[in-house]
Amino acid sequence: MLIIRKEHCNDYPSIELITKQAFHGNSDYSNKDPLTLKKLRQNQLFTFALVAEYKKNIVAHIAIASVLINGKKANVFTITSLAVLPKYQGKGIASKLVKMVLSRLAKGKAHCCVLVGEPKFYQRLGFSVENNLTYQGAPKEYLQSFYFETKKIQGKLTFST
Repeated sequence: MLIIRKEHCNDYPSIELITKQAFHGNSDYSNKDPLTLKKLRQNQLFTFALVAEYKKNIVAHIAIASVLINGKKANVFTITSLAVLPKYQGKGIASKLVKMVLSRLAKGKAHCCVLVGEPKFYQRLGFSVENNLTYQGAPKEYLQSFYFETKKIQGKLTFST
């Protein structure tokens, strides 16, 4: 049975390993993403993070952080990381994690959730390409959003500090 729960500090080594393995061979992510996670965690920038456990082993991780729009708070959040061990990919675990995050953000009255990720995967979950926002040179087709409100935002995304 799959259990989704909050991450704990003793999960960090497993999360780093999952992230490295999930993006192995992808030069854009395999070395950079674990460093980003560590940096965000050290600076206490996560709003929340979850892990998926199967038979008492962590098999997936998702982390959420608040972002600023044009340097101002806007109740906008980002999925900073979503990683599933290769052995467990394609089994719906990532989709369950994203849906849980979106539900939690909706209950918290978030304006929207943005991310840089694979369009084919995230568009199945209701995300769409974001034309009004920019994030550190991310390719337009990978910058996506999921709005909880009808009013669109525009500008430059940065992490809250």
